[in-house]
Amino acid sequence: MGNSKYLITGVLLFCVLSCTKPPRNYYPDQDDPGLSRLTDYGYNIATNYLNGVAYINPYNDNSGNAVPSLVRISGNTIDTLALAWPVEQNVAYPLDASYIDLLIPVPKNFTLNDVAAMNGKRFINNTSGISLSPRYYDGPIYGYAQSSGTGPANIYFVSISIGSEGISMTGLFNGSIGTDTLITDGRFDFYMPYNYVHL
Repeated sequence: MGNSKYLITGVLLFCVLSCTKPPRNYYPDQDDPGLSRLTDYGYNIATNYLNGVAYINPYNDNSGNAVPSLVRISGNTIDTLALAWPVEQNVAYPLDASYIDLLIPVPKNFTLNDVAAMNGKRFINNTSGISLSPRYYDGPIYGYAQSSGTGPANIYFVSISIGSEGISMTGLFNGSIGTDTLITDGRFDFYMPYNYVHL
């Protein structure tokens, strides 16, 4: 009888632990309704306003918040570093989904050490871009003014740290696409395992 008590307790504990959902890690910002506060814990949370409507990266009960990717896109004379993640409206039943890409021109010999050197750096709208599209961005940054899905951006990497298994990255961003799309008050707190990083 005594052993069965431990067995039942063990089974119940296993069920509770295995059925636990990953945390959403969304902490409402009192000053910006619908947005999460800026954190620096690798929560994989990103929020912003798109024409005044709050957007957030999607959440899955099994895997948690959608993980971003950091990809270097090859160009003719210069490459583009794209930090990208899916977004949806931050409402109970999202109406649509898309992708945001923050785009920075980088040299051909850009490495992980150069990512670390972006810690505390600001990129202003004449040197960086933002894309909003149905899929991840895969073109060069130059010529974005001619593309309806891409425009200038301001990006501030508040902190970047390179670990043995991935990259932690916290930052702020805003931008515009054409005359009718305004992206404001963006903030992200990401942790990317190296299988999401392609340099």
